[in-house]
Amino acid sequence: MRRQVLTPNSHLSTKLRVRKEALERIGKSEVHVLDAFAGQEIVWGAMRRVCPDINITTLGIDKAKYLKPSIIMGDNRKVMKGLDLTEFDLIDLDAFGCPWEQLAICAEQAPQVPVVATHIIVTLGPTPRQLLEAGGIPKDWTDRKRVPHALFNRWRWDWWENYCATLGYKEANYELHLDKSAVKRYESLWW
Repeated sequence: MRRQVLTPNSHLSTKLRVRKEALERIGKSEVHVLDAFAGQEIVWGAMRRVCPDINITTLGIDKAKYLKPSIIMGDNRKVMKGLDLTEFDLIDLDAFGCPWEQLAICAEQAPQVPVVATHIIVTLGPTPRQLLEAGGIPKDWTDRKRVPHALFNRWRWDWWENYCATLGYKEANYELHLDKSAVKRYESLWW
């Protein structure tokens, strides 16, 4: 059986460009960023070099234990619910997979704060039930044991955009990359 290999920070230049454009649009000389999938802070470390005129302060969240005081160890969904997300100028959801739960938390708790996100789908992988339901798919069709979810993947990005719209995001600027068996979407979301 083949195992999927996760490559942290592939397409780093795209990630940096999306974040740089978001920071330029925010237009502040000092920004506070919540990095909900912080890892080893490679992206925001590089952003500090890309945007030396902007004072970037990050608070990271990651499940893995790191020896950095700027990273909270834990489940980002639980941590985000305990933070005042309106204190941030930008929220970063650089996920392996679909950050639909984290995006819903952002929309509920900080509806005016822009989000940058990475959304990865495996070509024949399932579409999250919540995206399908937001798109009007009947609940009994979302049972993965009864309905092959590869059928829905043709419209995966339509489901995602509809889901974002139901949360209140009115604008998405994105770029897609195809990597072997996965499609990666790098984007910024705005109210």
